[in-house]
Amino acid sequence: MVMSEPADQAVLSTPPKQITLTFPAPVRLTSLKLETAAGDKIPLENAQNIEPASAISVSLPILETGTYQVNWRGLASDGHPTKGSFSFTIKP
Repeated sequence: MVMSEPADQAVLSTPPKQITLTFPAPVRLTSLKLETAAGDKIPLENAQNIEPASAISVSLPILETGTYQVNWRGLASDGHPTKGSFSFTIKP
């Protein structure tokens, strides 16, 4: 992954409406999970590829203040598995 929105370790004053992951080449996402700092899972809608094809976006429910961890897994265009994670915090 070359970029995420929100960015890794971002401190936000308002909850994000979506998560966007951008990759250097197209990736087929196989798993995208969002968890609170306590490990509670936040349900996500199906992730959708957006233009360019190397970007993936998912809408978020309204999130409360706190720290969140995003974990993702996918398959690169050459078939090798790839994964990563990042976190962000929402403060009042």
